Amino acid sequence: MSPDDRDRATDPRLPRPGEAGWSSTGWPDSAGRLRPDRAAPPTPPGWPDDNRRPGEDDTTTRFELPLSDLDPTATGPPPLPPPAPGPVPPTGGGGAEPRSADDSSLRDRLASIAERVTGAARVERLDDSFSLRHLFGNSLSRRSQTDIERELMVGTSSTTPPLASVRAEWPQPWLFARTLLATSAVFGLFLVGWTVFGAITLLPGLIIVGSFAMPTAVLIFFFEINVARNVSIVDVLRMVFLGGAASLVFSLIGFSLVDAPWLGATVAGIVEEPAKLLAVVLVARQPRHRFILNGALFGAAIGAGFAAFESAGYAMVAALFALDNTEVIDSIILRGVLSPLGHVAWTAMAAAALWRVRDGAPLRLEHVRDPRFWRIMVLAVVLHTAWNSPIPDVLYLKHLLLGGLAWLVCLALLQEGIGQIRRAQEPSGARPDGH
Repeated sequence: MSPDDRDRATDPRLPRPGEAGWSSTGWPDSAGRLRPDRAAPPTPPGWPDDNRRPGEDDTTTRFELPLSDLDPTATGPPPLPPPAPGPVPPTGGGGAEPRSADDSSLRDRLASIAERVTGAARVERLDDSFSLRHLFGNSLSRRSQTDIERELMVGTSSTTPPLASVRAEWPQPWLFARTLLATSAVFGLFLVGWTVFGAITLLPGLIIVGSFAMPTAVLIFFFEINVARNVSIVDVLRMVFLGGAASLVFSLIGFSLVDAPWLGATVAGIVEEPAKLLAVVLVARQPRHRFILNGALFGAAIGAGFAAFESAGYAMVAALFALDNTEVIDSIILRGVLSPLGHVAWTAMAAAALWRVRDGAPLRLEHVRDPRFWRIMVLAVVLHTAWNSPIPDVLYLKHLLLGGLAWLVCLALLQEGIGQIRRAQEPSGARPDGH
């Protein structure tokens, strides 16, 4: 029995050749699909089909069989129709895989959140001049000792470059990566001496190096981003130690004045952020440091000192009261890894916003009232409060999200700071002394 007879025997309702609904281009099989008719030649292209089913137009797909299939002695099933034309899938060897709907949805949500944050903070969005690949593409390149010395020997009266010679564009920092590798290696040596050999005398070194390693590396990043090169490493170290200690004392004063036990750990955001900014204002008072990038560097320096001293304190408490060494090491590593997402970024964004409003002028009350400042200051307090809140945190996603938002604002302010230097290089903006 031929395939056609089998289908007709399966479903007697199917039309036979010559009956209504039968078409020479094919008739439906038992599954409802068009099947080529082997008993009649196909309709030539362009010929009308007077036996079309109701609603069928001339665009209906026609099956054209090769002449070999018209041979009544031919055996086997008819050939399958060619697939419908569509987009060619990418092949291996460099073709980008298509993004799934979930990836696009997540990317759109993150972009929406970023736009809302930058809009609430009144900062400009990152433009096409910003690229993470460009920013960090030179981090691990080979450098000599002379390059390191040249990178650090800036900001003095004799080593500050003229403003007209400064490249007002995104730099490619690299010294921060070497700082992190060097401090991590030193921390590893202290860790081996303390855990393997049980040398308790190495514990202070372990705590100090471990607490300062990551904040110092991030601080060097802000030091390199300051393309004006008008802040010396001596000034930075002074802000780390003097400003960091002062911000801790100011915080203790604030905690003694704010009596709100119902807030719990979230009160830290309300107290510590103003305390750190106050330390920035008192320590960094030189009028020649008028750029937004200078304010971001000063805030990062005092935020790094605050974070390092605080982490060292928590590590010391863990060492005194912990039952084993694991809690001490976990405290140092965890707080060190998360420090770039917290105090350093919060204080850097707040100080950069204040320097944006001041524009080289002495600090006045009107600067604090300026929405360009207090919007970002409030955002820093909110991020810090949410950081300490009891919101469930799975795999530190809460901290990563909050830190990402803080860095989004920081990068936007750094971009604006680079634009500020570009405008200052114009004949009407540059000062005679080059600062």
